[in-house]
Amino acid sequence: MIQKIWRASALVQHGMEMNGLARAERFILDERPEVRSLLIIRNGRLVYEKYFRGASADDAFNIKSVSKSVISALVGIALREGYLRDLDQTLPSFLPEYFSSNIDQRKRHATLRHLLTMTAGFEWVENGPITRRWARSSDYVKFMIDSKLDYEPGTVYTYNTALSHTLSVIMTRTSRMSLLEFAKRHLCDPIGITIRQWDKDPQGYYFGGAEMYMTARDMARFGFLYLNQGQWEGKPIVPAEWVRESTQRQSAGEPLIAGYGYLWWQAQHDGYAAFYAHGYGGQLIYIVPVLDLLMVITSTTNDPTNNVLQIVNEFILPKIACNSEYIFVSLY
Repeated sequence: MIQKIWRASALVQHGMEMNGLARAERFILDERPEVRSLLIIRNGRLVYEKYFRGASADDAFNIKSVSKSVISALVGIALREGYLRDLDQTLPSFLPEYFSSNIDQRKRHATLRHLLTMTAGFEWVENGPITRRWARSSDYVKFMIDSKLDYEPGTVYTYNTALSHTLSVIMTRTSRMSLLEFAKRHLCDPIGITIRQWDKDPQGYYFGGAEMYMTARDMARFGFLYLNQGQWEGKPIVPAEWVRESTQRQSAGEPLIAGYGYLWWQAQHDGYAAFYAHGYGGQLIYIVPVLDLLMVITSTTNDPTNNVLQIVNEFILPKIACNSEYIFVSLY
């Protein structure tokens, strides 16, 4: 149970104002009809947990692209376990059958690093016509590799779910187990979370970019693992160096919104470094290490414009007391 890790505690004891949360609740009720939950953990305590519109702690949500950050964690574990050698391994070394002799030779230079940073260069418009054609194809990896190369690998950021799904295929092949089995063995069971549902592609590979279902509390557990540098109750689950590297800026991301790490978004708030996992329709794990702060928001997947970052930036973060106890704590 989550209470074994985060005992409920009063907001005021953790430098937070109830009136700010009341405003957040009112904003959710009036302006964000798709939001179903908001959880806040600070100083290792569950200081706020609220469900909306009939949702409950038992409900599992499609966390959409938040699952990409789960994939990132699994890559870090796969590197530690020796299933992957390093991030500069090229795609042909894992997927040779997709690289014919007449293929654009530049594609042979695409690496694991390029998949993680969304810089592989393949033609893509997220949620556009090409995404729909890809989703209807019989082989997701073949579709991606056969698509046009718009940019030299490693040069330009383009958000592309086909890239993170290719990581799922690669890890399944190298570990010789399903990615769900790998995740349960190395991540989920050790920290007590459950993937309630996870859809597969036409070839039977678990979808490496969305269609993963978790409860809000299990999302919070995963975020708490990253807030604590990959450790769970003193035991290393994800390598600490991987946590640091994957949550720092590795590619341009969306210049007006946030930088991009290894399938994590990287941001700043009032001079504090933050990183977050963000999914279509308003799924969010938001972490500010220097404030020992973690927030989770879940929503339906009905509204792609559901901006839940506004809840964090306007109603929660400004209401946290930033006293010297937190200001001078190092990022990690």
